[in-house]
Formats: sequence, structure tokens, C-alpha cells
Amino acid sequence: MFKNFKMITTTNHKDIAVLYFILATFAAFIGTSMSMFMRLELIHSGSVIINNHHLFNSMVSAHAIMMVFLAIMPAIIGAFGNYFLPVALGAADMAFPRLNNVSFWFLVPAVILISLSALIESGAGTGWTVYYPLSGIMSHSSVSVDLVIFGLHCTTISSLLGAINFIATAHNFTDSLFRMSLFGWAIYITAWLLLLSLPVLTVGITLLLFDRNFNTSYYEVSGGGDPILYQHLFWFFGQDGPSMLIVAFHYMTETFFITLITIIVSTYFKATEVKMLKDDGNQQVTNGYSSSNNLLGTSETTCETTNYKNIKFIQWLAGLIDGDGYFGITSKKYPCCEITLATKDLRTLKQIQNKFGGSVKFRSGSKSVRWRLHNREDMIMLINSINGNIRNSKRLIQLHQVASLLSITVKDPIGLTLNNGWFMGFFDAEGSICYSFKNNIPQLTVAVSNKYSHDIEYFKLLGGDIHFSKSGHGHFLWSTQSKQDIMNFLNYNKNFSSRTTKFNQLSLVSTYYQLKDMKAYNTQSDFHKLWLNFTTKWDTYK
Repeated sequence: MFKNFKMITTTNHKDIAVLYFILATFAAFIGTSMSMFMRLELIHSGSVIINNHHLFNSMVSAHAIMMVFLAIMPAIIGAFGNYFLPVALGAADMAFPRLNNVSFWFLVPAVILISLSALIESGAGTGWTVYYPLSGIMSHSSVSVDLVIFGLHCTTISSLLGAINFIATAHNFTDSLFRMSLFGWAIYITAWLLLLSLPVLTVGITLLLFDRNFNTSYYEVSGGGDPILYQHLFWFFGQDGPSMLIVAFHYMTETFFITLITIIVSTYFKATEVKMLKDDGNQQVTNGYSSSNNLLGTSETTCETTNYKNIKFIQWLAGLIDGDGYFGITSKKYPCCEITLATKDLRTLKQIQNKFGGSVKFRSGSKSVRWRLHNREDMIMLINSINGNIRNSKRLIQLHQVASLLSITVKDPIGLTLNNGWFMGFFDAEGSICYSFKNNIPQLTVAVSNKYSHDIEYFKLLGGDIHFSKSGHGHFLWSTQSKQDIMNFLNYNKNFSSRTTKFNQLSLVSTYYQLKDMKAYNTQSDFHKLWLNFTTKWDTYK
């Protein structure tokens, strides 16, 4: 497991959760050892084991800081949060895996610094609150308090990076926060509490560091400072600290077993879906429905619904690949699939990544992001999933080459009807929706472009016409300005909704026609302000 230092550089959320748990256990062992010495001292009258009263205070301080910042918080938030949050959200990993690794390794110097603070001279006997003036240079002239401050800085940086990661993960890997489990909400709320309170604690101990080493007087009364200021800053964190631990611990313990059951059940159904996709001989996909005779699971209705939703996604994905995708073979003879979209559609590619794996990276020099899949097993699952749904002539040639390498037989494309999600996938890749003024009257246009006319012939099922456009290098364009055709396309979107930011503009089409009927586009209209609000939203969604 530790071969070639893989655990040191790992970005896997489960491995990092294990590291958090190991460190928290180590810190808890040190803290418990100090606690045992203190208890043994307290059961006897007088000084029996620890003869130095200041050393006893130092052990109390180091024990409290070790247990709160380096045992409880890393175990509850770092270990449990990292391990279960991506699993509960159905995500492949945390939003920022490398940041996740960095946030853990900031705790290692923190453990070292806090431990050293108790060993240097007589230690920092300030209590875990590090109150001034007891933590001032006059009371503790040694470097031990400075080590405590630096150790707390390391724990703060670690917690802040982790909190940012948890919040980003919650937003990126769920359609709505209200669909998260109580476990997810516990982590999410705790992350926000950490993000809001820890910077204030950092400011407080940094000012203390300045007072001790740079002759400032933020807390020193003789220099015009106020020691109560430190208490205000500390307890801004201190009030949130117990709250976040209580919230996290309460919901984690309350929902732990429920989450476990949910994960087991969802994993079972996901395995069922994968098996149905890989079972090439038992399942035929026709006109958007599955004719599999062997439905697995505890409920046939549940399996049929889950499978139908999955088929809708597969049909949409096939259309997206036909538009902006690519099948190829690398120089090392690895099959691969790529999809490139605009940066604003990052979440769309993350959904595909969660389903099939692969990597999502920003492309340098362009405002685009690319999903890439080259793992052999994942490629086999992808091709078996979309087999029979790819129909773009160029993409079919590429698919035949990759499928031949993987010993997969490529199926002929199934017949297209409006009960198929392929149209929306292709529209998300190559489509556009815009309005322009003609004779001072706005005209809405929905269009799809492609290099070859026969690849967009299918869109005639939605109405409209195909013509050749000389703009750029020349391409064929399917377009329609008919209100009836566009409203039919909008109804199609209700059944097979867009999964990119084009969905936002499609959601405004009904408003557009209402305002157009009211002639709100006219500057003399009483409703012109509504038109201006509409155009502002429309431009925002471009």
C-alpha cells in the first residue's frame, strides 16, 4: 500500500480518509497519554508524578489542543467526510483531489509543532484558549507559545482547504443541495462554519504572534492594546467550534447506518445497470425502451424506471459524442474517447465522468474543457452502452476502429423517433438558440450545424429546413424560426432536457413569446422594462 510512496501522493478520497484516521488515532494516543499522566497526578495529594506545576499546565494545554484540533476534527470531518461524502453524492472523488492531499499534509507539521511545544523548556502552559496575557512574552518568554501558534496556523490552513473542497464537491456533484442526505448536509454546514470562523481565529493568534515578536501592542495594555480583544476574536471561533462539532457528530452518528444502507442499495442497482449494459446478448435498445426479459432487483418497476432513465442518458450521450466527441487510438494502442465543451459546461462533463470514469481537464489556450476516457474496461462499458445509438458518419468510422481493437461488434444505428434523447445530445453539442431583430421585430432561431448534411437530416422530424452556410469553412445548417416548431422542440426538451447551459436559454423561450405578443420589445411599450430584464437574463446565459 505504501510502495513507491503512493500513499504520500495519493489523490484518492478514500486513501486520504484513511490517512486522516491514522493521524487522528496517533494524535489521540498522544493526547490520551498526557491525560493519563494528569489523572494519575490528580488522584494523589501534592506533587507525586509531575513535580513542576507549570509542566502540568503545559500538559493540559497540549492535551486539549491535540484532542480538539488534531484528533476530533480530523477524525469526524477529515476521515468520515472524505470517505463518505463523494460516495453519498455518487461522485468519483472530491472536487479538488490534489487540494485534498495538500490539506491533509498540513496536519503533519501541526502534530510535530504542538508536540514540540510541550517539550521545549517547560512548555506552553496557557490552556487551549491561549489567552493573553498568560500567552504574552512576559509570562512565556520561550518559543513554546510560538510553536503552538504556528501549529494552529497549520491546522487552520488544513481545515480551510478541506472546507472549500467539501463545499465545491457538494455544489458540483449534485443537481440540488436539497437532494442531499442528512450526512451531506452535516458536512456542508460544518464546512461553512469552518470557512467563516477559522479566519477570525487565525487573525487573533497572528496578532498575538506580532505582540510577542514584533513589539506591537494589539493586546498589551501598556501600549494601548486591549486583552479582551483576543477573547472576542477567539470566541467568534469558539462559539462556532462546538456548534460545528455537535452538528457534524450528531448527524453523522444518526445517519451513519442509514447512509450505509443507502450506499449498499444504490451500489447494488448501479451494478445491475452496468451488468445490463455489458450483457450485449440479453438487452436490445429500441426506440428508447429496453426489451430485456431479465430485470434484476427487488422491484421490477424500480428497475424499469432506473433502466429507462439510464437509456435516456445514454441516448443523449450518443448525440453529444456524435456532435463534439471523438473516438481514437493512442500511440500506445490504447482506445480512447474525448468530448470537448465550453468551460461553462464543466458540470456536464463531470456528470459523464461520474458515470463512466475518465478525467476532466481544462484546455490551455482556449475557453474549453475536455473529458477523456482511455481505461480499457471503461471503454468497453462505454461502447456497449452507446452501441446502436451512434449515427454520425465520421464518428461511426472512428467507432469501428476502436471497437475492432476491443473485439466488439458495432451495431447498425437504430431508427430515430422523437422518443429518443439523441436529438438533445446533438443539440447540446452543435446547436444554438438566439434571437435577432428584423424590421424592428425580434425573431427567434433554433439551429444545428454540421459539416455533412446527411448527419443532420434527422432534425427534419422537428420541422425546419437544411441549407448550406458559407460562413467560416462552410457547413450545413438546420434551422427553424417557426413558433410551432420551436414550441414542439420545447416540449421535446421537457422529456429529454438539455444537460448543458443551453437549458437556461430554452427555459426562457416561453417568456420570450409572451413578451413578444405583448410587444414589450418596443421602447414605447409599458412592458419594455420586462423586456430589458429578459434580455439581461438571456445575455447572462449565453
